[in-house]
Amino acid sequence: MTLEKTVMRASVVHELGEKADDFLEAYRNELREIEGVVNGIGRALTIFDAIFAGIDKEIDERQIDFEAGKKMKEWALRGMEQLKNLRTQAANQVYLTRGKVDAAARQVEYLKKSYDIEKIRIAQYQTPPSSAAEAGNVVDINSAHRDRPTSLKTRRIQEGVQEPPPVKKKRGRKPKNQNPSEQPA
Repeated sequence: MTLEKTVMRASVVHELGEKADDFLEAYRNELREIEGVVNGIGRALTIFDAIFAGIDKEIDERQIDFEAGKKMKEWALRGMEQLKNLRTQAANQVYLTRGKVDAAARQVEYLKKSYDIEKIRIAQYQTPPSSAAEAGNVVDINSAHRDRPTSLKTRRIQEGVQEPPPVKKKRGRKPKNQNPSEQPA
């Protein structure tokens, strides 16, 4: 690979890293907002205890009719159930957004490693080969990505597990149609 290609790759990886970092920040902000919604709904649900107690008190003091109080409690209970459903949905959204944050963080980390590798390659192109070896600046570029997971096949080979033999398919002629009415005369 030439120096120009390496510089181009480094600039592309840098641009991708900046965009991925922007996405990461946006996902973190979204997570904060959703967690705030969950907390707000939780606080709103505590108000319903006071509402039910107030309705019971007004019924006891005969300020409202029993049937009217019963209807008020039914409607308040419906509102409370709707808020509980909203809180459950928002809590589920929190888990989804945490997954987005984790994925974006991994992507930023990977792009940072890739950018560092490209910077090392650029430095190796700009340093004469004899002086780089003397100074000990020769770096194994592939070592930066050794910690990422490999394919299942590669892991099995590394572990010494042999692959099962391929399944042999039966080969041969297809049986002729046995129906005499379909045979040519």
